[in-house]
Amino acid sequence: MIKFDTLKEDTHFRVVESEDNYWVENYWKATIELSTKDVAATIMFLQNDCDDGKLYFLSEIFEEIVEQTQSKELVSVLRSRLAKVPPKIKISKISNRNICKSGLTTTSM
Repeated sequence: MIKFDTLKEDTHFRVVESEDNYWVENYWKATIELSTKDVAATIMFLQNDCDDGKLYFLSEIFEEIVEQTQSKELVSVLRSRLAKVPPKIKISKISNRNICKSGLTTTSM
């Protein structure tokens, strides 16, 4: 299994590696584990070190991270961070539906 010490290291790997490789599912598992283990660190990363490219790749697993953490603060930070993505580079994959598909919404919290 792939293992990372920080989300910065983790997302850098995802940005530079080819998706055609065998590792994508293992990467998702490792990222979910890292993101849910320390929600405060995940929030700090999203607020301070996560550029739009990294956010795009993390959006692949927003639903799982939110579902496992059930963190209202994380959902709020994800929404805030997504709102900062300029419309020209906002990619359809990055959307609130990736955050709220699990039923965890700010109104239901």
